[in-house]
Amino acid sequence: MKTFSRTHLPEVVKYNGEEYRNDAYSSGALSAGSIRKLSTIVSYNKLLGKKTILVEVLSSRLKGKTDAHNRPYKPTKWVFTNK
Repeated sequence: MKTFSRTHLPEVVKYNGEEYRNDAYSSGALSAGSIRKLSTIVSYNKLLGKKTILVEVLSSRLKGKTDAHNRPYKPTKWVFTNK
């Protein structure tokens, strides 16, 4: 599985001649914490015949900055599939 880092959330990611779009169901399950491991999402999508990539989004203004608890900001993870 390929991981991309971006400063904004794209609608479509082109990789190896295929278009990948945001999979709202998988992204929501990952962010809500109902599925803790990304490998679970990848194996489920593989059963459905989908290829999966991960897009990590962190605003360029937040790079190198810390939050109120003096911890660096973490990127938001989005799951993209090809179908």
